[in-house]
Amino acid sequence: MKGVIIEIGKDYCIVLTKDGQFIRQKIPHGVFEIGDEIVVTQEDSYREPAMANIKMKRIRSFAMAVSVVLVLVVGSIFTVKYMSTRGDYPAEATEEEEIPAEEKVIVLPRGEEYEEAAAEKQQEKAEVAEEETEAADESALTMSLEEGAITFENMYFYSLGEQKVIEENIKEVILFSYKIIDSGSLKIQIKNISDALTFDGTFKLTMLAADGSESRIEVISLDGFSPGRIKEHQMFIKSGEENLKVEVTGTAE
Repeated sequence: MKGVIIEIGKDYCIVLTKDGQFIRQKIPHGVFEIGDEIVVTQEDSYREPAMANIKMKRIRSFAMAVSVVLVLVVGSIFTVKYMSTRGDYPAEATEEEEIPAEEKVIVLPRGEEYEEAAAEKQQEKAEVAEEETEAADESALTMSLEEGAITFENMYFYSLGEQKVIEENIKEVILFSYKIIDSGSLKIQIKNISDALTFDGTFKLTMLAADGSESRIEVISLDGFSPGRIKEHQMFIKSGEENLKVEVTGTAE
């Protein structure tokens, strides 16, 4: 018959058998340890007396009580942690009550992922801002058309060394274009491309040097510039003139 050592004395041990018996077994000193499984020999063993049985029963009862307490403590700790974790999140919003933006939990990435996410977020904001600006411009143009008048206060810059040919649609009313001929002549054309609006205003053309200083200015007046009309103008490009600034002012109605 085999059993597990649960207590060791000077020259004996207490063995717990598979059928629940506590048997005192003689063993040599220092050979076995608690938890070792040994064979109980009938010649070298005898059952514990009544007091020993009472002692073992008390030990078993105490061990069971300790186990119950440990289970309760561990369960309490788990419950507290679980409830505190759930407390970090707001309750599910219903149709009548939405979660305020400041209470929503946002998990941010770290390191390079954070930088990439921030860059993407910034790009999204820029795209949204651009769309809003375009929508505002279209809205303003629509309102102006409905009111019957459009105000022009526009400014454009062109590099004559890079932009040999250019076309600029200005508020769907004026089409401004130029073409450089033989690197010394600038042929300019202004056309009213609207269906019903007449433009009254001016085109101020400023030749700029490489350092941004003004070389010379020419002004084209367009009074009563009705739909379909075309105005052509020619400018000679002098040495040192590298850029063109175009300022458009006036109204169309």
